[in-house]
Amino acid sequence: MSGVFTNLPPTWRCEKLKHTADYRVSNVDKLSNEIEEPVRLCNYTDVYHREFISPELPLMEATATLAEIRRFHLESGDVVITKDSESWDDIAVPALIEGTAPDLVCGYHLAMIRGRSKVMDGRFLFRCFQSGKIRSQLEIEAKGVTRYGLPNSAIGDAVLPVPPLPIQRRIAAYLDRETAQIDALVAQKGMLLGLLEEKRASLISHAVTRGLNPKAKLKPSGIPWLGEVPVHWEVVPLKRLTRNIKTGTTPNTDDVTADGDFDWFTPGDFGSDIHLTPSKRRIFRSSASFDSLRVFPAGTILFVGIGATLGKCSVSLTDCSANQQINAIVPTPETNSVFLCLSLRAKAEGIRLMANASTIGILNQERTAAIPVAVPPPAEQTAIAAECLRISAATDRALSEIQTSIALLREKRSSLISAAVTGEMEVVK
Repeated sequence: MSGVFTNLPPTWRCEKLKHTADYRVSNVDKLSNEIEEPVRLCNYTDVYHREFISPELPLMEATATLAEIRRFHLESGDVVITKDSESWDDIAVPALIEGTAPDLVCGYHLAMIRGRSKVMDGRFLFRCFQSGKIRSQLEIEAKGVTRYGLPNSAIGDAVLPVPPLPIQRRIAAYLDRETAQIDALVAQKGMLLGLLEEKRASLISHAVTRGLNPKAKLKPSGIPWLGEVPVHWEVVPLKRLTRNIKTGTTPNTDDVTADGDFDWFTPGDFGSDIHLTPSKRRIFRSSASFDSLRVFPAGTILFVGIGATLGKCSVSLTDCSANQQINAIVPTPETNSVFLCLSLRAKAEGIRLMANASTIGILNQERTAAIPVAVPPPAEQTAIAAECLRISAATDRALSEIQTSIALLREKRSSLISAAVTGEMEVVK
């Protein structure tokens, strides 16, 4: 057993979890029964998405028997881990119970672990389960095919490093401080990501609605949600800028695959990128239903015309097809597809006002063709499109750098926890 962790400090030892803590797997479901007692459940999603659980959180209300409440009542210092997962390497995710209440109960698909007071500190135990060296033991033991679960015995047989209690508490306090600092940095960088996205959207929106000349004179567009536009721009219906607008088609389900040679787009393929990336739904040109598809040329603007994502649009870099929820806008040779796409994005809220006022908003081909667009001469469209692509590329580079730094911080956090709880680094007061 000592071989699980090498080079432990002299005063440390290895022990199976069942020798240092009590554990049990909950069978308390989410259902309510009028003959049972009301409780608040700590559920799977609470544990999976939070490191710390307290009664102040908006926990699910349910019921449980008195026997279940006694058996699965959560106390401060308990550790709760996820017992099941759709992936074997995403199991035994821990959370620490930081406060208790008479009605706080551990829910289904979770195991609760309570360190024995003379042997194991709860906060240290929680950090142990955040260490890859401890988690990996349980990941190996996870059983299943499409869904994985931990046998009860695997939890009890997990081997833990066990330093003296004062050292456990010192390590736990140190990790609380250090992880809090790292988490604050990650949060700051996350806010910066949001600000950069907002700045990109603002710069691009201004460019496609007001142009690149800050001194350009403006005129009323005559459309409230379109606002003022440069005096030399025209306001025209979208159909004036297109060769045609068509709705997509759907192939036979059996012909849709991830490894086909031709993109077939659905609203789920639309993100924030100006150009569409290859779809996860593709078909082979040799398939039986390919000839029944409507094929749109590279440079087509695919525009979602129905549902929650109505108004989303991107430009296809290749010939493609799409389903019936999408209107394919093929620009005229004089119209820059990137400029037109970004113009539609910039006024998405106003465009949605044109949708059919039913339970599901709809912009069919006729309504899409009638969308008013403020458009400059072709050369200016090209210049604006180029500037927008430059802004987007620069933003992407900045975002990538921040995302890399966030990943490194998270990696540092994980390594720090593992090194501390396994004795690979000395933690001083």
